[in-house]
Amino acid sequence: MLSEIGVAVKFWLVVLFGLGKQS
Repeated sequence: MLSEIGVAVKFWLVVLFGLGKQS
C-alpha cells in the first residue's frame, strides 16, 4: 500500500511541476 502512495505522490509532483513550467 505504501508503494501505491509513493507512485501517486510522484505522479502529482510531475503534474504540478509541468503546470508550473507552462504558467
